[in-house]
Amino acid sequence: MKAMSTNNENPQKASRPFDLNRDGFIMGEGSGVLVIESLEHAQARGAHIYCELAGYAATCDAFHITQPDPEGKGATRAMRAAGNRVDYAELPGGQKALTAVIQEAYIQGVSTRSVDDLVKAMGAGGIAGVLSLIGGLLLLHRRLFDSRIRKTSSFADIGILAIIVLQLILGIGTIFVSAQHLDGHEMTKFMTWTQKIVTFRAGAAEEIADVALIFKLHMFLGLTIFVLFPFTRLVHMLSAPIRYVLRPGYQIVRSRRRHPAE
Repeated sequence: MKAMSTNNENPQKASRPFDLNRDGFIMGEGSGVLVIESLEHAQARGAHIYCELAGYAATCDAFHITQPDPEGKGATRAMRAAGNRVDYAELPGGQKALTAVIQEAYIQGVSTRSVDDLVKAMGAGGIAGVLSLIGGLLLLHRRLFDSRIRKTSSFADIGILAIIVLQLILGIGTIFVSAQHLDGHEMTKFMTWTQKIVTFRAGAAEEIADVALIFKLHMFLGLTIFVLFPFTRLVHMLSAPIRYVLRPGYQIVRSRRRHPAE
């Protein structure tokens, strides 16, 4: 079958089915018993119910004796037969659990049911983005054209606000591109890219090499804001008004309004 691991020199790391450098499985000993019974029978004998099996599906793509079809056809048929609702997927022990195959099968077989959710998310995000853009433009206008505020504003104050406004414009622009990829395929690329960035894994750039330019600009500007914010007024978002709550007294401010003499 040629499915066994050849990492005999390092047996502690030979079994790694989900590792990037996996090379097969190892033989082992063990057994388990799965008891499936009707809900009424389990309740009648007072058994602890771990889960409910609402349905299942199983297929065999007959592509290779150990390897799955590179297009995920078998997994796709199984997921569709399961009613497009998958809570658990069993990966055969003789197969290398190829991440790309599982992702493609999930996209083609399951995520189509989430088109309405994606449209709702884009709609809600678009509304929030437009409102934020209006607020950002108002703030930027005050910074630039209100002489009093302009005089007390530094280059960093104006610059970071301009970058945020540009980021909002790019973010709204990505909605129109995302509307052309409602199958979720592009989303999985960003998910994998994020995972590799957070876990400091190599190859993150390759995951998004073929995405639209507006996505790349949006991500680059977002990371730029992340780098710059400690040196701007944005750093105050990490502060909390503890001193204000615990202040010993109140400040009395004289009003400029004239009150009629009593």
